[in-house]
Amino acid sequence: MQSPDNPRCFAAAYEAKAQGLCERLQACLEEEGTCPERIEAALRELSNFATEDPLATKALFVEVHFAGGAALAMRRELMDRIAQTIEDVCDEPAFEGVSPLTTEFVIGVVEQAVVRTVTLETPEKLREIAPELATILSRLWARGPGSL
Repeated sequence: MQSPDNPRCFAAAYEAKAQGLCERLQACLEEEGTCPERIEAALRELSNFATEDPLATKALFVEVHFAGGAALAMRRELMDRIAQTIEDVCDEPAFEGVSPLTTEFVIGVVEQAVVRTVTLETPEKLREIAPELATILSRLWARGPGSL
């Protein structure tokens, strides 16, 4: 990835890497299974990406805020796309009527876990916590017995 010091170059590199990651996550979310299973698969895929390419992960989740401009606008669009995919695939009764704000909050929780692990240079920790994080996130979304 390019340095955030050159906004145009960073935006071009950001778009390529972010689109690829977004497609990988969307593929996981669109697989067969329950909503919690799909979320866990997407978290595993995100942790695979972070472990495979920690520098790109840091650029996508941390440095984009310093670059601003077009890259930051693309980030918002991609986050919205992921949120919409989650809302579309989690059509189970327990997830019915969940506010888009809740989905954004949940994505923020995941983003914070990614930022923490890549800035501490321990992206493999994301893989370790993926099942627990998926359970917590599913409970945040779910309504009814057993939800938070």
